[in-house]
Amino acid sequence: MQQVKVGVVGVGKLGYYHTVNYKQNPQAQLAGLYDVNLGLAKKVATEFEIPF
Repeated sequence: MQQVKVGVVGVGKLGYYHTVNYKQNPQAQLAGLYDVNLGLAKKVATEFEIPF
């Protein structure tokens, strides 16, 4: 089955939860993320090895 590429906008509490779940789902490829707090976005991107 082909993976679905997804992006997360906002990596606060709920967005972080979605990021964790997408990374654990073999049918999803987390293509990127964004947050208005660039420091937080970079931290989460680094933690989950997501392009930023």
